[in-house]
Amino acid sequence: MKQEITIEVLCDKERCFKILEENGFEVRRQFEMDDYYYTHNVLGEGIEYKQLIDSSILVRVCSDDKKNVGQLLYKKKAFNRNNEVIGETKIRSQVLDVESVIKAFNLAGFKNWCIKKALLCVFVKDNREIIVQDVENFGLYIEIEQSECSEHKQKSTIKQLIKFAKSLNLPLGDDYFVRIPFEIFKRS
Repeated sequence: MKQEITIEVLCDKERCFKILEENGFEVRRQFEMDDYYYTHNVLGEGIEYKQLIDSSILVRVCSDDKKNVGQLLYKKKAFNRNNEVIGETKIRSQVLDVESVIKAFNLAGFKNWCIKKALLCVFVKDNREIIVQDVENFGLYIEIEQSECSEHKQKSTIKQLIKFAKSLNLPLGDDYFVRIPFEIFKRS
């Protein structure tokens, strides 16, 4: 299971990029990503994130200058005692016709509870990757992941990720476990 943190960046994109480059990070790639979250659950004010995300399937479209790639994803999130997302396992499959998949979900009665559109920029230094997400009508976020680790190392890995994020000298929010799709859902 991958460990991850997602944090709001409290400056504009240009300053964020400059700080990352000053830290020795280089841009690996940029692309647009549109995520469409669907669930079979009844949506209501009291629904919890864990219940919603565990029952959701995601249709993703990644676009760059060269091509569009469609995917169907299921994300199994791991939560700590505070209901913070500390990791995830993804199951993904390529989709050739995204519009038909979305139409099928709608016809089958699935509910689209979030559309997240973002410009992503992947920064790399050594073996470390930072993904900057400029989420449409929502804000700027960084996501830092650690590859597979055992369950008994999860807590220390999260602490290392937070320490690393703080070392970047980026102006960051206080929440290291932002659930962007759920926050977008709550605003709608």
